[in-house]
Amino acid sequence: MALNLKGTIETLKKALSKAWDRQSRAFLLDLLTEAGLLGAGETPHQDELARIHEKAESYLGVGLAEAARQPVISAQAAAYRTGKRAVGIDFSFTRADLNALDLLREDMLFWIGKSYDRRFSGWMGDRVREYFSEGLSRVQLTERIAEQLDVIDPNVKDYLALMADHNTTRIAEMGHVSGYEEAGVEYAEIVAVMDARTSPICRHLNGRIIPVSAMSAQRDRLLSAAKSRSIEAAKKAQPMLSAAAGKGLDILNETRTGKIIEEGIGLPPYHFRCRTTTVAHFEPAEYPEKVKEWTINGEVPRDKVSELVGYAKNARWGTHKTIWKKNEGGDDKPHLTAFVHYMKHRSQFKHIYIGSQLEYNEHAIGIIRGGKRDLYLAIRDKEHPYPVLIAYNPHTEEFAAVNIKGQNIATYFNVDNEGWNNIVKKHEVMIALPKEVQKWIPFINI
Repeated sequence: MALNLKGTIETLKKALSKAWDRQSRAFLLDLLTEAGLLGAGETPHQDELARIHEKAESYLGVGLAEAARQPVISAQAAAYRTGKRAVGIDFSFTRADLNALDLLREDMLFWIGKSYDRRFSGWMGDRVREYFSEGLSRVQLTERIAEQLDVIDPNVKDYLALMADHNTTRIAEMGHVSGYEEAGVEYAEIVAVMDARTSPICRHLNGRIIPVSAMSAQRDRLLSAAKSRSIEAAKKAQPMLSAAAGKGLDILNETRTGKIIEEGIGLPPYHFRCRTTTVAHFEPAEYPEKVKEWTINGEVPRDKVSELVGYAKNARWGTHKTIWKKNEGGDDKPHLTAFVHYMKHRSQFKHIYIGSQLEYNEHAIGIIRGGKRDLYLAIRDKEHPYPVLIAYNPHTEEFAAVNIKGQNIATYFNVDNEGWNNIVKKHEVMIALPKEVQKWIPFINI
C-alpha cells in the first residue's frame, strides 16, 4: 500500500503545483491585458486596486480550486481504493464510499480555493497599496506583483503539498475503515514506519490495537466536519499531535490505548507528514503474543491479571548456556545461564544473604511469586517487542525479570533506587500491574 499511496501523493502534489503555476500566469496575463486596454504607462486609479483583488481571488482562489478539481478527484479515488484493497480483498465502491468521496472532494477543493484568502490575500493587498502609493504605472505595478508572486510561490506550493500529503493519507485510511467494515474486521493495529524519522507520537502509538468501531465513529465525525467546512470541527474530529507541546505531550504521557481513543485519537495521520497506517488485527492464538498486545496497549484486562502472574510464577531458569565473561570474573566458557547469573550477582545483595546457587534460585523465584513486590509489564524496544514481567522490591532492592516468550527467568540481581530509575528509562513501554492483585498471590515455598 505504501508505495501506491506515495505515488498518488506525489502525483497530486505535482498537479496542484502546476495548477498554481497556470493560474498565476493567467492572473498576470489578465492584469497586463487590462493595462494595455486602459493605458499601460498610466498610473492606475484607486478603484483598480479592488479589481486587482477580485482578479487575484478569482484566479488564485476559486480558479485554483477548479483547476485542481480533476487531479483531486483522481487522487482521492485512488487513495480510497488503495486503503480498501490493503485490507486484503479487492472491494468495489459502495454508495456510502462514493458519498464520502463527494464530501471529501468538495471539502478539499473548498480549502484549496480559500488557501489564497487565508494565507496571502491580506499580505498581497498591503504590497499592492504600497506600490500604488509609489505612483507606478499599470505595467510596473503588474511587474511588481509578479515579483511578489515569486516570493509567495514556494510558500503556496509548500502549503498545497502539505495539504495533498495530509488529505490523501487520511482518505486512504478512511478506505481502510470501509474495508474493515465490509470484511467484518473488529480490530486494527497501528503500524508506524520505525526508522530515524519516526516521530515520538507514532513510536508511542505503534503496535496499539484499536476497535474498528472507534475508527468508524471518527470517520463519521470527519465527514460531518467536511460537510460543515469548519476548521474547528475538523481539528476536533482529528487532532494533529505534536511532541513539542500541548495535546501531543498528553498523549505521550498516556499509556492506556483506551484513554487515547477517548481523546479522539484513532485514525492516522496523527500529525502532519505522518507515515503511519493501520492493518487488520486478529486476536493472537499464542499467549506471549497476547501479553505483547496488552503491554503495548498499556493495560492488562482485569480478569487476565491473575492468569498472567500465574504464568510468570511457573517460570524457571532456562537450560541454555551463556558465556561467563572474564571481565565478570569468569573463564570465557559457556555455562548454564543460572550459574552465570549467580556468579555475577551473588555478592551484590545488601539486604539478603545468598550463600549458594540453590539460595539464589529460591530468592529469584520467591520475588516473582511473593506478595511484597511491585510487578510491571515492560518492553525495551517496540521495534523488537518481546515483553517481560518485572518484579521489584524497593525495600530489599531485589529485581527479577521473566521473559514471557519462553517462560524463563531472564535475570535476578540487586538494584538501588538509581539503578531502578535507569532500568525504567531503558524500557520504551512499562506499565504497573494493579497493586491489589498482589494479595491474590500467596507466597509459595520452593
